[in-house]
Amino acid sequence: MINLRYHIVSIVAVFLALGIGLALGSTFISSAVVSRLEAEIDQLRTERDDLRERSSELGTELETALADQGQFEEAALPIVATGLLDGSRVVLMAVEGVDDESIRDVEVALQGSAAEFVGTLWATARFDLSDAQNREDLAGVLGSSANEARLRRALQQRMAEALLLEEPKETGSVVGGVLSDVTDELLTDDGLQVEAPPAATAPATLVDLIDAGFLRFEGERANTTVPVDRLIVFGTRYVMVSADEANLPPTAFMLPVLRGMAEAVDPVPAVAADATPLLRDGPGPRFVDEVRAVPELAAEVSTQDNLAEYWGVMGATTALDQYPRVVGHYGVTETADALLPPPS
Repeated sequence: MINLRYHIVSIVAVFLALGIGLALGSTFISSAVVSRLEAEIDQLRTERDDLRERSSELGTELETALADQGQFEEAALPIVATGLLDGSRVVLMAVEGVDDESIRDVEVALQGSAAEFVGTLWATARFDLSDAQNREDLAGVLGSSANEARLRRALQQRMAEALLLEEPKETGSVVGGVLSDVTDELLTDDGLQVEAPPAATAPATLVDLIDAGFLRFEGERANTTVPVDRLIVFGTRYVMVSADEANLPPTAFMLPVLRGMAEAVDPVPAVAADATPLLRDGPGPRFVDEVRAVPELAAEVSTQDNLAEYWGVMGATTALDQYPRVVGHYGVTETADALLPPPS
């Protein structure tokens, strides 16, 4: 006769058998799985070490390639620029804080061209007119009130006057004037003293701004012997450079100067270039985008948005050479017309 004790013993036996079976099975499976996982881990470690070694090799190859590219660009820039800007005097204008390597590349290209490159004018942080002392000092230099809006307008006008000198008189007019003076002297006085017409000099604005620390002139790298007061002559062309990381926003100096030049003469003898590192087909840097957004400037000032690259330096130099025949907007951003100016 089957009783309750028998049922309990049977049930316990069944569960005990299941437990023993699971214990034995799990021990066997775990050992196999662990062995397989350990083998896979060892393989992954080997692959990781191989990838690290390959990555190190690729890093070395990349460094070598970049060094070779840098040497090529430095050697090629003067060659590419040969014959450009024949006879033109060129001044580079930049805002402090712009990457010096980009500025150096432009200087190398200009020195390799047929231009007379005389040096770089740097705009300093003193043009930050949110500072009361800067406003007061600039007002003293420009002879303006210290009101910020009036100061910017005065800066716009005075810089245009300093950078865009009047065309010298025709040779015939000068000779005629001298002969007239000689005749007058002969008729009125036995002592003949005729002075030659004075050579055109830049207005004192540039010298005063340099003395007050608003501008800084660097002519050493251009090996120039031109004094500051003779820096600008009629027909001088300008490469004007800023970047997002510059110490001044475009509205503080570069844009007012370009607007003043646009109001004073047509076309503007300048190329606006930006040295901000860029993503291709992405948004443009502030300086160049703001120039392109102003119709009066976009129609008269060529722009290059990727000056941080070799192609940008080539484009800026070529665009300046093509002034005033061609005005275009070059680079890699959405607002550029093409990578480089067209052949001319």
